[in-house]
This record gives sequence, structure tokens and C-alpha cells, in this order.
Amino acid sequence: MSKFRLAKQIVVPFIILGLGGAGMMAIVKSGKKGERKKRDTPSPIVETVEANLENRQVSIHAMGRVQAAQEVVMRAEVAGVVESHHPALSVGARLKADEELVKIDTRDYALALAQQRSNVARAAMEVKLEKGRRNVAEHEWKLLDKPQGGDNQARDLVLRKPQAQSAKASLQAAKSGLQRAKIALEKTSISVPFDAMVLAESVEKGQLVGPSVPLATLVGTKRFHVTTSVPVDRLASLRVPGINTSVDGGSTATVTHIAPGGVRIVREAKVIRLMGALEAQGNMAQLLLAIDDPLAVDPKNPKQALPILLGMRVEVDIRGVALDNVALIPREGLRMGRKVWIVDGKDQLRHKDVDVVWRDRDRVWLRGLGEGERVIVSPLATPVDGLKVQSTNGAEVPSS
Repeated sequence: MSKFRLAKQIVVPFIILGLGGAGMMAIVKSGKKGERKKRDTPSPIVETVEANLENRQVSIHAMGRVQAAQEVVMRAEVAGVVESHHPALSVGARLKADEELVKIDTRDYALALAQQRSNVARAAMEVKLEKGRRNVAEHEWKLLDKPQGGDNQARDLVLRKPQAQSAKASLQAAKSGLQRAKIALEKTSISVPFDAMVLAESVEKGQLVGPSVPLATLVGTKRFHVTTSVPVDRLASLRVPGINTSVDGGSTATVTHIAPGGVRIVREAKVIRLMGALEAQGNMAQLLLAIDDPLAVDPKNPKQALPILLGMRVEVDIRGVALDNVALIPREGLRMGRKVWIVDGKDQLRHKDVDVVWRDRDRVWLRGLGEGERVIVSPLATPVDGLKVQSTNGAEVPSS
């Protein structure tokens, strides 16, 4: 390789690099300096609800079970053979009060009644005879010219006073026996004590029955009971007879059974009693509610087209006291148990203390908010006072 060619390979790259550097310096010197622009941080967008002050009635949701208000196991008070029974006596049958349920053979009891009547007549005759004997004895005593102040004991014996008292006692005993015989005869007819439905029956014509033999189990149809449990601290918001209201002043409630297929059976009920002990599990107070005429149906009303039956598991919504000037917001709007975040007139976030007067499944009921104040219900990373926000009214307060 020639020396000229070697020098060319070495020098030319340096010349190119030098020219490039000079061109870059010229461009830098001729250009304008860049200016930094201040970037605006966008305000966070929050969801709000508007506080509306109103009067609201509280409601407690619970679960319960339907049970009988009246239940009785019918038994015969006297022994005997069943002569007849109610033609509709079978499980599920509806019976009216005072209808004859079972009739026991009356022949033995009719004979006993006739015998007791004879005993009364005999005892009454003995009293009359003894009265006549006493009159005779008094006459003879006078003929003997005995002094009035003599031996009183001897005089009573002569005048037959003990015999007269014995005859009267026998008459009274005979009358008592007659009354017992009448009652025994009446007990051969066993009547339905109240409007009832038959839960069980075990009686047939010709069967020998007595006080130890159950005939039928009846439950009253005019009223059913529902037992339910509520938190103890909620009792003050309800009207409970014997606690804070009269016997007939208990809180009203709606009882709902949701059958398979989504069929809803609805009845109105009323709180009638606070049970004497807490629930075994959960430390809850137990309330007793009454449903009147639970078996009545109304084909025109889908919610009452079917009856409420014993043993049904039901939902219970009990209406409590009315609260004045409260604002309802979703539970998400309550912060740290007693605070809310509001958006003021300058679209800035503010912390505010409130009083929680009631809670239900989806809402909290507050005092301390002003009419129309915007409450933030969406989460926020840095909720500091004075933070500029953009609010939307997209959230809705859950309905009752």
C-alpha cells in the first residue's frame, strides 16, 4: 500500500468529524433556547349526592318463623266408647268453634244421672220426715213441762237436732252427686274450643277413649304468631307493648314469604310482645308478632292468593319511630364512623362531622348536614381540606 493512500485513510475521517462538530456548534448557537411550561394538574372527579332533609320512618329487616298462636291437644275428660265424631275430622280440616268434635256413648252417664236424681229425692224426703219427727218431739217436750234452761245437750237430742243436721247434709251430698253426674254427661260431648285447623287426629268410631288418650291436635286459625330476633339497641326505635306503648300500640310490620318460583305471599302483622330472654346465639332480643286471619286468601290480589302456613320462614320488615330532619346517604359516603366529605361552593373538599341516627342495609341517616349540601360518595386518594374537585351527581341514594 502506498504512503499516500495510507495517509488518506487516516486523515479523511478526522476531517469529516471536525466539519460535523463545527456544523453542530453553528446550529446550537443560532437556535432559540427552549422554555419550560408549567403543567396544570387536573382536579379529581368525585361522585356526589345531594343532601335532602326529610322526615323518615325507620324500618328493621329481620327473619322469622310462623307458629301457632293457639294450639291444644283434645282429650276426653270421661272414659267411654266413641259414638260419633265430626264428619270433617281429618288432618288439614277447618272446624268452627263450638261444633261437636267427638261424641261418647252416654248410656252409662245417663243412668248415673237418673240414680243421683233418685238419691236427691230420697234425701229431700228424709229431711221432710225428720222435720215432722222434730215437731212431734217438741210437742212431747212441752207436755213433760221441762224448764227451758235445763240440760241443753239432752234437749237437743230429744228434739232430734243431730238427726235433722245429718238429713240436711245427706241432701246436700246428693245434690252435689247430681251436679257431678250432669257434668259427666255433658262431657260425653267434646266441642271445638275455637275456630281451628286439624294438625293431627287419632280417633275412630267405636274406639275406647279416656283422659290419657289424645283425640286430635287443633290450632287456632284466627291468628298466627311470628317469632323474630332484632338487635337489642334497636328496641328503643320500636313500639313494644309492655315496654313503651299500650297493649294495642305495637309497631306494625310486613311479613313476606318468598315461595319457590318467586311467588310472594305478603301479610300485615303487629308487634305484641317482647320475649323474656335473649336468643341463645347472637345475643339478639326476641319479638313476637301477630298475623290476623293468616289463612284468608284473595284471588284478585297476587300477594294474598295463597295463605300463610305454619312453619314458614318469612322476612319481617318492622316499622319503627319517625325521625325528623334527617338526610339519607349511601353507606359509602360515611367516613371514619362520623364524618363526611362535602363539596363547598368553591368546588373544594371539606371534612364535616355528622351524627348517625340510624343505619340500614344500604344507607345511613344523618343529622348535621344542610339542605342541598353535596356529599362525596366515591373513594379519593388524598382527601385533604381545600382540595379542588370536580363533582358529578351520578350516585343515587338506595330506596327503602
